Amino acid sequence: MQPDPSLPDSEVPAKVTRRHSTAAEKARILDAYDGASAIERAAICRRERVYSSLLSNWRKQRAAGRPLAEQRGRQADPQAVEMTALQRRNAALEQRLAKAERVIDIQGKAYALLRAVAGESADELDLPPWQKSSPNGHRHLTKSYSERGGSLDSNPRRNKRGRFDDVDL
Repeated sequence: MQPDPSLPDSEVPAKVTRRHSTAAEKARILDAYDGASAIERAAICRRERVYSSLLSNWRKQRAAGRPLAEQRGRQADPQAVEMTALQRRNAALEQRLAKAERVIDIQGKAYALLRAVAGESADELDLPPWQKSSPNGHRHLTKSYSERGGSLDSNPRRNKRGRFDDVDL
């Protein structure tokens, strides 16, 4: 048996979505409702699929001078919105700063390593202040690879962990 195409589908949809009317649609429905008789009003409500209570709320909105397209619900606090935006921006800038610091550090290490391979001491180099060796000798090269007994033709010695002993980065 085939369903009658003139009848509306009686099956309930799986997911119900709210209807949203534009301000122009609301004004058109209100104008038609206000100029209609009692029986015509019921027909308008059925045709537009709205309840009379919704129409009365729209009417109150229009009488109060508020726009009909106004969103319902709690309004966001402007200070809280600005605060969250600033916190997000601050976090993004902190990430960019950390990345830039890592890049600068890696560039300094690569520069020192290239100078060491070329046979120059890191103390002889014109390095930025953050790349110069500290008084205790940590962090950067103090002697060139060749000054410490290495030769550019041979492989540098490796420690127990397989790392190079001759280059302190």
